[in-house]
Amino acid sequence: NCGASGATVIDRVEMLRDANAVHKEDVVVIYFGDNDSGWLDHKSQKYAQEIIWLPTRVLRALSEIGLETARWMYGELSPLSFRKFSRAAVNDTIDSLNVAHEYCQSKGARMVAILQPNLYTLRTKSQYERQLEKRFSIDMRSLLLDAYRRYEEWVKETPYAVSATHIFNNAAAPGFFGLGTCQRTG
Repeated sequence: NCGASGATVIDRVEMLRDANAVHKEDVVVIYFGDNDSGWLDHKSQKYAQEIIWLPTRVLRALSEIGLETARWMYGELSPLSFRKFSRAAVNDTIDSLNVAHEYCQSKGARMVAILQPNLYTLRTKSQYERQLEKRFSIDMRSLLLDAYRRYEEWVKETPYAVSATHIFNNAAAPGFFGLGTCQRTG
């Protein structure tokens, strides 16, 4: 188990290679998604400085104090910024998953990449999950939904990848206690 809280595919692949942790006949499972979508990434600060420009920041601040025009303008502009942000993170993640797959093959191991579920991919939500979703910003939602659209496309064309984004649909109990953090349900 090489997982870690807040981990990204990029840092886990680096760790796998540095630790020489993959051996012949191993099955390597890489769970990816939320942390790899651009909001938490080793390159976040660089990307944020390049694409979250001053007018968008000002509009966000004005919208948070209740100015409706600023809220509307921010709602129109911020998704564009966050799509650029998520695209860079998604491209880096996919590149790292491909590197990991090649590395596993070179060691005689198999690999599966699993796209994790999150609150925004959940089609049926409990009252608790709807409340939980409100705790996160619209920016987070924009960024994750854009990233996940790209991940889903990649998963469909990649033989060693699978999507688990809807495994908690119609669950008897809430499946989340955080954005992409699952809880045991039964």
